[in-house]
Amino acid sequence: MKPMPFIGTTLIGVAMMQMPSTPPMKLGLWEETVTATTHIPGTVIPGGEVQTMKMRLCVTPVNPFTQVHKNCKLTNLVWTPQRYSLDLNCGTTSGHMQIDFDTPETGHGTMHMDFGTGGAVKGTSDSKVDVHFVSSSCGTVTPSNPEILK
Repeated sequence: MKPMPFIGTTLIGVAMMQMPSTPPMKLGLWEETVTATTHIPGTVIPGGEVQTMKMRLCVTPVNPFTQVHKNCKLTNLVWTPQRYSLDLNCGTTSGHMQIDFDTPETGHGTMHMDFGTGGAVKGTSDSKVDVHFVSSSCGTVTPSNPEILK
């Protein structure tokens, strides 16, 4: 089980779907690889502190955010022709992410997350993200149901 990278991966996938009318990337099926380094003092993380997860997600102009994470709030959303960034708060998890699109078919980014309760940080996760376009057809993958590959 890989809970920490999954949180980051899902949020990054959701963030990619929060787009303006003319997004800097192609719409359709994308594959993303997230390598997360998670540190929670005094906790042994199953699989180790560094974990990689790969998933496919369907990027459309539709906003599925409320379908995926009902308890998260996005703020400071910024779209430029080559970059997307945002801050997010999901109650006990908050952070910042940024994706730079090298071309309409490739991108890379980073994400920093703080985990905690009552304002006290209990742990952190820093992720490196690589994304690439796969197909204009999403097949069986839907915006609110990404496919976990590993």
